[in-house]
Amino acid sequence: ILTDQERAEIQNATMEAWKIGFAKMVGKGRYPVLSTTNQFKSVDFPVVPFENECPYPEENILESLQGIPFARNYEFFMWQLNQTCSAQIQNMIEESSHGIPVFVHVPWFPNSKGCL
Repeated sequence: ILTDQERAEIQNATMEAWKIGFAKMVGKGRYPVLSTTNQFKSVDFPVVPFENECPYPEENILESLQGIPFARNYEFFMWQLNQTCSAQIQNMIEESSHGIPVFVHVPWFPNSKGCL
């Protein structure tokens, strides 16, 4: 189990890697897409239904990536219902207010025709 300090060090290193990598992608005409469990402080329910021990809110990511365009991906969007889905939508609204495009992955099970 990681300590809070270790989690912070990992997220700091991760944000630096995103900054470098995303800047290189943009420089080559690519548009990076971020998939993360981070969320804005204003969203008061987790955007994922499992452990989310990110030590920093999404505001820190925006600060780290300032000036570097990127989009956000939500894996299994609408798979979660109720408060989790509501939290994802709230977070998307906040992202859109910062000009961040959002991609959503909606699961589809062709044999049972489920989840779409």
